Amino acid sequence: MSRPYFSLVIACYNDGRYEKGKYLDRLLDSICKQGLEKDELEVILSDDHSPEPYDDIVEPYLDKLNIKRTITDYNFAPGNTRAKGVELATGEWLCFADHDDIYYPDALKTVKERLIAKGEKHFAFTDFDGVDPDGKVTRKFTCMLNWCHGKFYNLDNLWKPCNIHFIKDLKSHEDIAICTQVSCALHAMDRKELTYFPFTSYAWTDNPESLSHAKYTVKTEDGPREFLEVHFQDYISATGNIYLEKLQDKSIKYVYAATHLAEIVLYCYFYTQGFQFRRPTDFLQETLCMSGELIRNIKKYLNISIEQLYQIAALDNAARYYEIRKLADPGSGRYIPKQTFEQWLELVSKMYLTEDGGVKSL
Repeated sequence: MSRPYFSLVIACYNDGRYEKGKYLDRLLDSICKQGLEKDELEVILSDDHSPEPYDDIVEPYLDKLNIKRTITDYNFAPGNTRAKGVELATGEWLCFADHDDIYYPDALKTVKERLIAKGEKHFAFTDFDGVDPDGKVTRKFTCMLNWCHGKFYNLDNLWKPCNIHFIKDLKSHEDIAICTQVSCALHAMDRKELTYFPFTSYAWTDNPESLSHAKYTVKTEDGPREFLEVHFQDYISATGNIYLEKLQDKSIKYVYAATHLAEIVLYCYFYTQGFQFRRPTDFLQETLCMSGELIRNIKKYLNISIEQLYQIAALDNAARYYEIRKLADPGSGRYIPKQTFEQWLELVSKMYLTEDGGVKSL
């Protein structure tokens, strides 16, 4: 019984409003140049309930590509859209793209050859570029695991049996939620090393004016708030909460969960210190309360004290602390910390959100 080797899910929205030759058709053009036979690749266009049609863009490719189409039940976010597309996937390997991105020539052919040569059965990843809306490379993403871009998931051996899924109605960080689930699943399989193909397969468009950024960024008189600050709960849901869930259902080991949860708490510290430094009078104190809730849950399910959580974070004599601070820079920005990590732990562990959305400290 034959089946496609790849299922490529493309999240789409209102592609017809863009200048022809710039977005979806540019991606479809790049897919035609992958060096694969038509039946080796199925392209799944998953539409986030667009009010504007783009059939005229898709129609010229129907003879060149094996295209399936689906639509979400309501417009909301990329995660829901990708999840709807996955429902139609029948290929051996699952991968994702956004409609304004591209694959480099023969990238998927190269990935297929390397997957077969390696004998990989679960997961592999590649490098990818960040490009501006005109296609100019602005950033190189090497060994990046956080996002769906440039990643390949085996449908039968990883995605389905391990229940990898997009969290419903998550406005942001849906890619990181997938990464967290995959990391936990591979840990449960006792995978010591991950399969990494050191070449650039993909170009991801880093567009600050994209729909997702424009739709979910809050603007104030002092300028827009940071995307991460506005959607901080999504970050916690996509990281710490998943580790806690996997710990509770015993699919990951205690030490693995404790190590990663301590790292997530460090990220929360760096991020909230950055929020507070940039906007000291009106930063969202809710982010401290969200961090506090995570810390209290960690204390409960790991059965540890604040001091023990601090010690877990400090196990490597602060080397990991400085590494995470550097990794957190894109979300936190440069800042002078208002509290030490130890002081911050004590402070936020006592902070709550009230039923009316206010902030309470015990």
